[in-house]
Amino acid sequence: MIRMQNRLLADYYAGGAYYANSVSGAIYELMSQLGKTNNEILWLAIVGVTSKYIFEQMDTYKYAEKLETFKDDRARLNISRNEDGTLQNSSIVIKSEDEYRFMMFRHWSLYDSMYHSGYVSSKLGVWKDAGKKRLNNMFAKMG
Repeated sequence: MIRMQNRLLADYYAGGAYYANSVSGAIYELMSQLGKTNNEILWLAIVGVTSKYIFEQMDTYKYAEKLETFKDDRARLNISRNEDGTLQNSSIVIKSEDEYRFMMFRHWSLYDSMYHSGYVSSKLGVWKDAGKKRLNNMFAKMG
């Protein structure tokens, strides 16, 4: 019985997707089912879902799907009307940009961003001297 449970558990984890939705995303889904959403809860949901995406606990397809939902809800939550009753455009915008997944890319140098990136550091093994040399050699060839 225990072997069977261990095998089922191993099969489950081998499936690849065992991260759940973010707590803020789950709360937002509950609040939208109750019709109690607002901009603050929407913002917290966006931050939580984006955090899952940044830490590679959510794939790109699912993130894009959630982002479209958030854009639609942003438009729904921020409808305003002029004095004559016509619809007015909202100034709140949700932008999504495809960027490299380098840590603090806009604030650090490219070298530091790649050094601290989960993908690059795991592929090159930068915690070892040989990995640091490979990263330095890569920059020498690029530059």
